[in-house]
Amino acid sequence: MLERVLMERLERKAREIHQRYLANGKDWPNTFYQSLAYGLGLKDNAETMLILAQNLPMFIPTSLIWKPERIFPTLLGMGGFLDPKVSKEIPETWLQEFDHLQRKFQIQPQALQWKKFRIRPGAFPLQLLAAYARMMPAIPVWFREIWTGKFKPAEFQWNLAETAAPASMNKFLLDNGSFEAPALLSNSRKEILTINVLAPFLVAIAWHLESHSHLELALDWLQQLPAERNTHIDFWKELGQEAKTASDSQALLELHHAYCENRRCMECQIGNA
Repeated sequence: MLERVLMERLERKAREIHQRYLANGKDWPNTFYQSLAYGLGLKDNAETMLILAQNLPMFIPTSLIWKPERIFPTLLGMGGFLDPKVSKEIPETWLQEFDHLQRKFQIQPQALQWKKFRIRPGAFPLQLLAAYARMMPAIPVWFREIWTGKFKPAEFQWNLAETAAPASMNKFLLDNGSFEAPALLSNSRKEILTINVLAPFLVAIAWHLESHSHLELALDWLQQLPAERNTHIDFWKELGQEAKTASDSQALLELHHAYCENRRCMECQIGNA
């Protein structure tokens, strides 16, 4: 039962990615770029991060040579934070470059609905934009790895996004009541991105390329990650269904949301046990 429900969850997420791919004119790299933004935003700011990435197409970070110190101010501008009424101590050079990019690429910031209160620490807007900017150099390489599927999960090149943040980025974060950007990606962030973006993206690619190896890689990756911890998983544990890996916890979450909440007990082997 759990194996089947896990596949249902992965396929549902892969369908969302495929719809994004079609909306992007069948552009897989741009879809990957947007999907990372969505996954990075967690539940609190996922949609807002996706809209921001859609408003700032991937060719613009490419034109900035994927440099975090140039992309971070651009993300701030598109996110509505390069405004003296919103942020403190904005470098004049950032304002000038963003103005130049706006005129060059005909881009305009939108009034985005950021959630700023009662959210998990990793989902604060400025921290999200700093993390996304620092991931930029890794995105082309990560996409190639996912597309070819020729890597082992333990060897995925997370280190490409693990460099010291530019001093100007950390100063802006501190001036605006946030924390400095950590040098390393936390294990929890890696696990969240793998579960919510990389594994489903592998499934979407598996469909597109008709590649069973991509599907096997997605399943193997989830098997190697620890189970998530939340109230739903704790509830299943009390019922005797303990999650040991991310595969287990993802299956149990889907079982709760797709079956229990919709009262599909007659379709559930556990409910009929």
